Amino acid sequence: MIHIQSRRQNPESTAAQQSRLRPSLLAALSVNVLKARLPRPLLRRTGLAERLLALATIRGGRLTATCSVACSQPRAGGPGRLFRARPWLAALPFLLGCGRHHLPAAVEPSSRLLPTERAFIDAAPGEPFPMVTTATEQGERALRQQAWAVDPSDPGLADLEARMRATLDHEQGVGLAAPQVGLSRRAILVQRLDRPDDPVEFYLNPALTWVSETTVLGWEGCLSIPDGFGQVERAEAIRVAYDLPGGEQLEECVSGWTARIFMHEIDHLDGLLFTDHSITHPLLPEAEYRELRRLEPEAEQPDTSDTGAP
Repeated sequence: MIHIQSRRQNPESTAAQQSRLRPSLLAALSVNVLKARLPRPLLRRTGLAERLLALATIRGGRLTATCSVACSQPRAGGPGRLFRARPWLAALPFLLGCGRHHLPAAVEPSSRLLPTERAFIDAAPGEPFPMVTTATEQGERALRQQAWAVDPSDPGLADLEARMRATLDHEQGVGLAAPQVGLSRRAILVQRLDRPDDPVEFYLNPALTWVSETTVLGWEGCLSIPDGFGQVERAEAIRVAYDLPGGEQLEECVSGWTARIFMHEIDHLDGLLFTDHSITHPLLPEAEYRELRRLEPEAEQPDTSDTGAP
């Protein structure tokens, strides 16, 4: 344990100095240290500031940090090496990276759903999620986060899939990513327009392993962007690797409209929106877009927006 004392071996002076210290000072400093070491979304999601404040306490007149660090050898006739009573010293274990196992488990990004995430999913079983959109500042921030990986064997994924499917059906879309419904996890739904009956399939931890040099221009929209539609240039073909619920890992080549849906939804997992790639500025309002599509020969092709049928 780290014991903070004054250099003077005067118990009253030591107590007086330590009485002026506050856990909030230590917590504030330690949080600043951790902010430099940990992803910002992780700090927000775990409420680490509050947890860290509980880790640093003043007990028995001595400021104690819950981290095992050996002090130097004690001096003869003395209580051990003495330190100035300064808050930064108690944060030293975090700077050195020691005592990591004493921090809350949530500090390490977990691939299994957290209890708060399970509670969010279980709040309305089988019902559509409310959509996260760029119409609000909070929604914009949420959509710009890097999503966490998921454990394919997590039993909670079945309930997540059910609610995401209900949401996609309700919104009449062809693709959906978990961040769009308020869960920053790497899980997507994609309507496979390249397969018989156009099934909607659930993919975990998808990643592009190859993209073609040939590109095509196509219209896209998004359930999370109510402003309209835009044209986006994307690779004509891709190779995508993913996990299936249960742990099976697959990799396949996809082309055409289905490839575009995959790329659109994987972008969501990386905090990207189609407007980051669009060449249409400003976006075309839906009424104008529908009229334009009606007049174009391309209108016979499927709509690659995740906002529904053409």
